[in-house]
Amino acid sequence: MIIRVLFVLGAVLMCNPQFVWAEQPLSPDQALAEDGKRGSMRGVVSEVVRKASGYIYVNIGGSFPDHMFAVWIHKMDVDQFPNVDTWPGKEMRFSGMVGVFNGKPSIRIRNPGDAAAGE
Repeated sequence: MIIRVLFVLGAVLMCNPQFVWAEQPLSPDQALAEDGKRGSMRGVVSEVVRKASGYIYVNIGGSFPDHMFAVWIHKMDVDQFPNVDTWPGKEMRFSGMVGVFNGKPSIRIRNPGDAAAGE
């Protein structure tokens, strides 16, 4: 019975990554030390920048290059985020792969479950 419960719990966590990101959001300084690991960060969206390459950059805590951290969306995932242009001014939480870009922490988000408003 316990094995069955653990199997079901594992399947739920694998299928719904929102449950995995229950930990506290990282500060920008903490995120720099978590390069290459999964994590989450929270802040007020300052701007959304759509690049000619198709990528989207979401700057948190200030406009580029004075932002605290950035969230980026690969051009293949852009269709997953039709409301991204409504994010500026909102407090949001982002979960995904933590990286460092131009000396600032960043998170790549891939699906709508990786971005949540008001958390």
